[in-house]
Amino acid sequence: MNTEIEDNAVIRAKADLADLNRKIGVIKSEEDRLAAQRQGLESDRSRVLAFIEMYQKYAAPLGSTGADRGERTQPEAPKPNGADHPADGRRRSRVSARNLRKRRPPVHKKPPGTPTTNEMILVALRDAQERGLPGLAPKGIAAFIRQKWWPHLKGAAVGSAAWRLYQEKQIRKEGDFYALRAS
Repeated sequence: MNTEIEDNAVIRAKADLADLNRKIGVIKSEEDRLAAQRQGLESDRSRVLAFIEMYQKYAAPLGSTGADRGERTQPEAPKPNGADHPADGRRRSRVSARNLRKRRPPVHKKPPGTPTTNEMILVALRDAQERGLPGLAPKGIAAFIRQKWWPHLKGAAVGSAAWRLYQEKQIRKEGDFYALRAS
């Protein structure tokens, strides 16, 4: 009888061993699946980061500073005794606002022959849709318009015009992005 108990114990132990091996196999295949999924997500993340960097580099307004594009800038060092000139004693040249206005191209005027702002917004959103993007933020719409028609466009004009198109139900808005309405 003692042998029979030992035989049953060995049979149960072998069954437990088979069950444990099966569970380990399931966990191993799950780990492999998760590793492959993680690798795919990391690849997607790299592509998105590359897109963001490319967009910030090429679509940012030409006159913007690094701070405008979200880059970190060093704070300006305080000047001794409030001095507004270099330490070597040279004075900075002063440029009057009047002289600056003479040098800058007029930014408020739309170039002749360009479509209306609403039409430009719709073309930008159509282009984004064709490229498979879910929509564009006003900043992206402005970048498209600057590149195609109006280099000195002020972004605020695009944001308010896009908002009016949304209010008139000509386009849709999801979060910060505007997109064409489904046809």
